[in-house]
Amino acid sequence: MHGWGYTEAQFKASYPLLIAAARGLAGKDCALVWANITPVKEDTPDGATNPRIDARNAIALAMVLAEKIPVDDQHSLMTKHRDLYQDFIHFNPAGAAIMGDHAAATISGALQR
Repeated sequence: MHGWGYTEAQFKASYPLLIAAARGLAGKDCALVWANITPVKEDTPDGATNPRIDARNAIALAMVLAEKIPVDDQHSLMTKHRDLYQDFIHFNPAGAAIMGDHAAATISGALQR
């Protein structure tokens, strides 16, 4: 989610390198899971805006699906919990618990494959 100083074109150009690096670190017997970027409560002047998040999620999603990497859709999940922000970007402990439970279920499913 960080790196708002980079354009979406730069994000797109670099994302395959990120996937390759993650695969290299993970090794052949490990499973990767991609979690998308959650929405922000309010757009911030430093670059974290929901339109940019949507654009970056779309860019990454196309690449991870092509690589057959399972998706943990945290964005859709937390869009339903707009009341659980602790600030403009981060979720409070209740929100974090929802996200953690969802991530655990997604990871568990990926490991069973």
